[in-house]
Amino acid sequence: MKGFFGTLPDIVNSDQIDLNVNFQEMFRGNGTALARLKAQFTAMQDTVEVTAHVAQKVIAPFFILMLLGSSVSYLVRYLTDLKHDNVCQTVRLQELLRTRGVEELPEAYRKRLVRTRGWRMTQRELRRCLWQGTILGFYGLVCALILGLDHLIYSVLQTLLSWAQDIPGVNTAISLHLKQKLKQEEPVKSSYYG
Repeated sequence: MKGFFGTLPDIVNSDQIDLNVNFQEMFRGNGTALARLKAQFTAMQDTVEVTAHVAQKVIAPFFILMLLGSSVSYLVRYLTDLKHDNVCQTVRLQELLRTRGVEELPEAYRKRLVRTRGWRMTQRELRRCLWQGTILGFYGLVCALILGLDHLIYSVLQTLLSWAQDIPGVNTAISLHLKQKLKQEEPVKSSYYG
């Protein structure tokens, strides 16, 4: 900014105003200085946009890896740790307890855990899964339909454009005959002499 203001022409010399200022030169100098300033700001803005774009590309994989890592650790703890928030007494959990020397579950855990017999689902869970699966399938079907129609319209337009380019040009001529009658008006008296 200091360099920018230093390039602007001065109209003030010390304590007196210079009356012999060439305003066109001053405006031209201001215009070029503003153009340079605008170019510098545009360059800075482009640099910031590129930096932000690169930062997003670099940071996004770390978030994905953190998400996957936390999901895997949650799943492992869910299947193997009694103190975690699982409520199902799985075969894997029973095997781990036997390897640690625990034959019977403590009373507090026995009341809380549900003994599973396989991949069975309750009616409520089944209805919820089917409903969500139906919504997801419908969304996928709509997306596929939109993509298919987009491809079809694109193909039709490409065919029509190639066909339209093969149509030969037609020479036309338009002639217009206009008649205009001017009404004579009284001459207007003017006080301007030029």
